Amino acid sequence: MQPLIAVVKATIRTVTLLNVIAQLNRFHRLVIFVTRYVTPQLAETLKENDILFIDTAGNAYLQGTNTFVYITGRKLTKTIRAFRAKGLKVIFTLLCRPEFVNAPYREIADKAGVALGTVTNVVKDFEQLGYLFRSNKKGLVLENKNKLIKLWAEAYPLELRPHLKPQNLQAQIFLCHIKLNRYNSW
Repeated sequence: MQPLIAVVKATIRTVTLLNVIAQLNRFHRLVIFVTRYVTPQLAETLKENDILFIDTAGNAYLQGTNTFVYITGRKLTKTIRAFRAKGLKVIFTLLCRPEFVNAPYREIADKAGVALGTVTNVVKDFEQLGYLFRSNKKGLVLENKNKLIKLWAEAYPLELRPHLKPQNLQAQIFLCHIKLNRYNSW
């Protein structure tokens, strides 16, 4: 199989498919379309137009001289919301203020600046991933903090930083003029 040009799109919808096909055809070389998820109907359309594709769910259409792969119908697995932009705010809050782990979700949401449902989803994800566990005596306990800090630092520039709004801050400077006389020791 010859080298491919990969065109990566986060999502593709049927209504934008013609535009994508036109973009892919301009290369006059073998192109593979890479995306998060290709529905079975979209997979059939791409195959009919002889456009190679692969998605994160495992669906694929690859064809070469001695190769033919066509996998469709795999569903997109549930994404972990804890490492998305809003989830990273919750993680940051819990890492900076570990005492909030057992605080009411409403209070955590308020301190993190996110919706109440976000905190619920992050806690569920953390329990599933093993970063939080429920203790009979202590309630929720945050585990593997160092690994969590590392994962947060890796996800921050990709997920959270692009969503932050830069702000211009202005500071007023007050000048004090002190009149010194011969009695002041300054």
